[in-house]
Amino acid sequence: MHFNGPTKQLAAVASGVVTLEPGSRPHPPHRHPEEEFVIVTAGTGEIEVDGVVTQVASGDMMYAEANVLHGIVNTGQTTMTFYFTKILAKNP
Repeated sequence: MHFNGPTKQLAAVASGVVTLEPGSRPHPPHRHPEEEFVIVTAGTGEIEVDGVVTQVASGDMMYAEANVLHGIVNTGQTTMTFYFTKILAKNP
């Protein structure tokens, strides 16, 4: 993980890079209070957001709203790399 902590405007921000071997995933589909963006930079796979599965490749991007079930898996034959950013707003 490259960064994980609060900012003046946000309760929390986490950003980093993940590399997955063929057939692997970082964890089962899950949900959390942060909104999340994922940008695939290498390889191919599937991203599931709220029950919708989408085939992804280098250059594709995912957005998951807070508390929505989502996950990613490397379905390709080569290493898959993606960057993620999770954002949690401060309560008004």
